[in-house]
Amino acid sequence: MKSCSDIIDALGGYRPVAEALGVPEGTVASWKCRGRISSNAWPGILNLAKAEGVDWITIDALHNLRIAKQKEPEVAK
Repeated sequence: MKSCSDIIDALGGYRPVAEALGVPEGTVASWKCRGRISSNAWPGILNLAKAEGVDWITIDALHNLRIAKQKEPEVAK
């Protein structure tokens, strides 16, 4: 399974993704840090992936990332 970092990198990195989606670069950086992309950004990510010809970025791939992050054990602070 590809990671959130893989998705952002395949779409050109923080700046191009942020510009394409009209969000701050920090938002994209936080997705990369958290390991998941906010579901409200999925349509934009999917459109960008289609425009860039990155066919492995699908709704299923985004959904699987979310599920994987939810299954991770919580780390004690």
